[in-house]
Amino acid sequence: MDDPKTAICCCCSITTLVAVGVLAFFSYASLDAMEYGLDYSGITKTIDDQPYASGYHFIGFGHSFIKFPSTVQSMEFSTERTANRPPIVSRTEDGLQISFKATVQYQLQQGKLYQLYMKYGESYKSPCEKHVIETLNDAATRYDANSFFMATDTINTKMRDNLQITLNNECFADVRFFQISGVDLPNKFENAIQETTVQDNEINTALAEKNNIGIELRTAVGNATNTMDVVINKAKATAEADI
Repeated sequence: MDDPKTAICCCCSITTLVAVGVLAFFSYASLDAMEYGLDYSGITKTIDDQPYASGYHFIGFGHSFIKFPSTVQSMEFSTERTANRPPIVSRTEDGLQISFKATVQYQLQQGKLYQLYMKYGESYKSPCEKHVIETLNDAATRYDANSFFMATDTINTKMRDNLQITLNNECFADVRFFQISGVDLPNKFENAIQETTVQDNEINTALAEKNNIGIELRTAVGNATNTMDVVINKAKATAEADI
């Protein structure tokens, strides 16, 4: 007969191995290719400030990941059904109301996930959208209405620079793409801009025609001078031949 004590020891060993295996299994957690993570202990209710990238990680029993996207995310301010919020509404430097669409693409900074979580928890998107709106609203007030038609690229670049500062400081993120479009100003101003543009085009056309006429006149004068020189030279030659 088997020794009862030996059987008990075997059972204890098996139980221990199973327990260790279970603990080890539940001590691993994974992040997919599009995720960052922070290690959260459900036992001590604490968060490790060291961020994790994708893969399988041994973080301990009772631990899990608070997950964040590692990919580029988008904010859209427009009238589209899928937009996050309506177009940006502000006033220009010369006091005219203006609205414009904006698209912002950003990426969270992996090294600052802990700061992001401590500031907003997992609900960082809404406050970050508000920071973007405030930044773009403020930036619009630094330009007159005419600039939004004549220097759009310059304004776009400057607004992107302002957003980078804001998102870095407030949301621990980097701007990957930014574009404004659909600038809307009061109808009277837009009509005046269009009339000015038409007049400028007409002036440019008139100047071009004037230059062309000048070239034609100079060419005609040159040709006439050459013809006159030929006639004079022939006359001189004839006169000299008759002497």
